[in-house]
Amino acid sequence: MKSRFLLVFGLAGIVLPAAQAAVSVTSWKDVAPSGSAGNSYDPASSNVLFTPSSTDLAQGLTAAVAYESTTNPGDVGDVFYESAAGPSVWTDGSISTVYATSGMDAANHASYGVITGYTGSYVLQTFVTFDLGSVYDLSQIDVYTGWNDSGRDDSSFTILVSSDGLTFDLLGSYAKGSDDTGTYTSPVTNLHSFTDDGGAALATGVQYVQLQFTDADNARAGLVEVDVFAAVPEPATVGLAGLGLLAGVSRRRRTAC
Repeated sequence: MKSRFLLVFGLAGIVLPAAQAAVSVTSWKDVAPSGSAGNSYDPASSNVLFTPSSTDLAQGLTAAVAYESTTNPGDVGDVFYESAAGPSVWTDGSISTVYATSGMDAANHASYGVITGYTGSYVLQTFVTFDLGSVYDLSQIDVYTGWNDSGRDDSSFTILVSSDGLTFDLLGSYAKGSDDTGTYTSPVTNLHSFTDDGGAALATGVQYVQLQFTDADNARAGLVEVDVFAAVPEPATVGLAGLGLLAGVSRRRRTAC
């Protein structure tokens, strides 16, 4: 039987440069039912909570990936670890995967790009940064992590936002539980959704969204998809914009006369 879990619901008061927001972080875990090796499995096909977007702000973008180690400066991770597909899948609008076959071939991990997160006596963190191309007000950020089993399916991470790519502000964080390696042998997918608990904009004036991965299962985890959604303008805001447009048209007409 397929398993679905509501894992975490948390609130944190975060002060952003242009607004105050109470950031809500809600997490779900999808565990696939038993299946045959090599067969495909798509959580979105049977779990209404898992709905990756193909029209969000990050769709088709290529993330910049960087690493930081406070214990061994210069060390880096490998987004293609165990023949994973790498960053190209993080914004393709799909969370479909396959039941693992023996070995570590590319077919097994074609749905994942691997992030590295060591803690303890050795520290290595992964920074994944998306340039949205313009400044937006954001309503929601969804981060999907996962793997063919529970060996590398999740990671703790922090989301930071910036208007200029130089100065980043904390938006919110997710802290995973203890590693559950060996608990599940079928595909595991986690959804971590960041929203404002009052329905306001999650963040305003944002062009860069950065994920800082700090503590991954077995030091490495699969990142499946990142969706970034623009806030819908308030009706009053739309009305004011419309009035401004009409005023501009009126002025142009008077000038033309």
